[in-house]
Amino acid sequence: MYRSNGKQDAIRKQSEAFGASIEVERRWLNYNAQFRALSNWVKNSGAPYGDTILLDGNGKESQDLNIGVGGGGDINLYKMFLEQAHALLGNEGRMGFIVPSGIYSDHGTGTLRTLFLDRCRWEWLFGFENREGIFDIHRSFKFNPMIIQKGGVTDRIQT
Repeated sequence: MYRSNGKQDAIRKQSEAFGASIEVERRWLNYNAQFRALSNWVKNSGAPYGDTILLDGNGKESQDLNIGVGGGGDINLYKMFLEQAHALLGNEGRMGFIVPSGIYSDHGTGTLRTLFLDRCRWEWLFGFENREGIFDIHRSFKFNPMIIQKGGVTDRIQT
């Protein structure tokens, strides 16, 4: 019911609930704090021990982007898996994943795209809808198989 209200009505109902019970307000604040904590963890999970050192395309050391792809409260596990897989790859190692279409369209994946374009050879990116029900998700959900090789620079992507 709360979510179906307009913003001003929702704020009014929230204030009424908080005024009626301190326990409701405490539980609400704790609930929201969990999201802030998770978002902070996601933001820093790409470099848990500080900035990492990468080799650039010429074999020289360069500071990592320390991406923390989950930033902005947009917590999507696929971004964490991609970032972690990239961190685990050796130079010229390859990875392939099937991910949501947000990899090429969401604002929150911009830093990850920059990593894959500027410090990798992003080889393949295909787009599909789940029309045939391949995955146990809605049939209009769009996803992308992608293949990336660590190191170098992307000059073209086969799509």
